[in-house]
Amino acid sequence: MLTKTLPALLIFGLTTIPGWSQARPYPGPDLPQLYQHYLDVVNNIPAFDHHAHPGFADDPDVDAMAAPPGSAALRERDTNPELVAAAKALWGYPYPDLSTEHAKWLVQKKAEIKKQYPGTAYFNMLLDKMNFDRGIANRAMMADYLDPKRFPWVFFADSFLWPFDNTKERSRNVDQQVYMPLQEKMLKRWMQQEKVSNLPASFGDYLKFVSQVLDDNRKNKGAIAMRRTPQTPGTHPFRRRYWRLFQHFRKQHHEAGKCPA
Repeated sequence: MLTKTLPALLIFGLTTIPGWSQARPYPGPDLPQLYQHYLDVVNNIPAFDHHAHPGFADDPDVDAMAAPPGSAALRERDTNPELVAAAKALWGYPYPDLSTEHAKWLVQKKAEIKKQYPGTAYFNMLLDKMNFDRGIANRAMMADYLDPKRFPWVFFADSFLWPFDNTKERSRNVDQQVYMPLQEKMLKRWMQQEKVSNLPASFGDYLKFVSQVLDDNRKNKGAIAMRRTPQTPGTHPFRRRYWRLFQHFRKQHHEAGKCPA
């Protein structure tokens, strides 16, 4: 009986400890100073951007995706006030909007700063100015003007999922009309990188080719990971996804005489 009542007494006793036993139950008069102190401490900790797309505006490898004309994301549009705030903080932008006339100032300013920070120094300077330690570079291909120590590369693996004729998929909607040609082009670039002139004739050999690209990017090109865009259909692991794709397309295209054995 004692062994059953003792825990209950302990629990009851703990729940009845008076509030005055706390060191300080209410904020003291120094709360604003403490808040500002810890805010300064946190603000001085270098940040880590786990998903960045660093690059210049004329670099087509900044992303493996592209939006159809006239359908840019809301936060990427010139009307987004966040972009004006960022331009003011980074470049001292003097205007309240990004109208075509006003944006010329920003283009010229960036060009001047770029000359002052050649090579990898430009984007390193931006990281330092924003107090970022590193930013993961999600890019189709890595750029020589990015410092790999501060911009580790994560490449896109979408193109491996679309090795056959994608006419049907391309016709689904305007997004796929933009997306599919980019993946087909990217797959050809991987083949050129690995000096592969034709798609492998079997499923097993195709997986070896994919593995070859992954190993090359990791060992020789400094990649730390691969990713695929959320728009890519399917949520299966890669091998299962490849198998389903090959089974589906192999039957469809083999009957038409367009599919390798």
